[in-house]
Amino acid sequence: EARAIWKWLILACVLCLAIIVCSILSPKLVGDMIDLLYEYQKGSFTGDLLARLLPSLGILLALYFGYSLFSYLKMLLLNKVVSRHFTCGLRIRISDKIKRLPVSYVDQTPVGDILSRMTDDVSTVGNYIHQIVDILMTGGLNLLAISLMMLLEDWRLALLVLALTP
Repeated sequence: EARAIWKWLILACVLCLAIIVCSILSPKLVGDMIDLLYEYQKGSFTGDLLARLLPSLGILLALYFGYSLFSYLKMLLLNKVVSRHFTCGLRIRISDKIKRLPVSYVDQTPVGDILSRMTDDVSTVGNYIHQIVDILMTGGLNLLAISLMMLLEDWRLALLVLALTP
């Protein structure tokens, strides 16, 4: 069923990777800036503190802006493509089913009830599909990226965390 939108799903994965890169690099950059402030506080730092902090603050601002932009684009893409792809087919099938309902059922049930059930249920299914795809993509890639970053920092601690997490 998702074969028709596989290119859009790959684009959503790329956006998800960009979000994860921004979310992983930001704390590292903040940690480096805190180390710089700590050195300045101890007195072991010589030079202009503001000149050393401004480039890092600019990069941090760009990372936060990129995180927000990529998150918005991913949400928009998943809403417009993934949810709509699955819900459009479902709405068409429900509409065909309603057309084949016996007249006695339509006479006994208010038309607004039928339409309300149809639109509310399909919207709920679309929202769930959107959330499931988003959580699976983001969670899986996030776990992979965090594991990689932990392995780069200290491989023994990373293996211990990965072994004890499940």
